[in-house]
Amino acid sequence: MKKYSKVINIHVPIYNTNLIVSYNQTDKELIKTIGEAEYIPKKEYQELINFIKGYKDSFVGLYINNGKKHIIRLKEENEIWKLIDTTSHEVLHFVFELLKIRGIKHCTKSEEAYTYLNGFLMGEIYHQLIQGILDYQNEKIIEN
Repeated sequence: MKKYSKVINIHVPIYNTNLIVSYNQTDKELIKTIGEAEYIPKKEYQELINFIKGYKDSFVGLYINNGKKHIIRLKEENEIWKLIDTTSHEVLHFVFELLKIRGIKHCTKSEEAYTYLNGFLMGEIYHQLIQGILDYQNEKIIEN
C-alpha cells in the first residue's frame, strides 16, 4: 500500500516564494522538514523551532509566518471534508499575508489576485496531498 506524503513544498512562481504544507507531522518531523528547506536561513530556523516547540497541540490547522517563510501545519482529520475546510482556512491566511507583503491591498479591483492564488494553492494541495490521502484511505477499505 502506497503511503501519502506528509509534507509538500509548493513554489509560487509569480510571487517567487514557497509554501510548506505539513500534514500530521510530529514536532520532530516538522523541525526536520524545516531544516531541509534550503530557503530558510539558520537564525530564522531556530526561531521557527522555538515557536513550534512552544505551541501546544490544541490546533487542527496553523499558519506559521515569520516574513519569508510560510508553513501550514495540519493535523490528521478523520473526515476529509474537515481537512479541506481547515486547509482552505489556513491557505487563505497565507494568501492575505503574502499579498499584503507584496503591497496588494484587498479590494474589489484586487479580488482576482486573491482568488486565483487561493485556487492555485488549493489545487496544488489537493493534487499533491489530499488525493494521496484519499487513495490511501480507499486502499485500506479495499484491503479490509
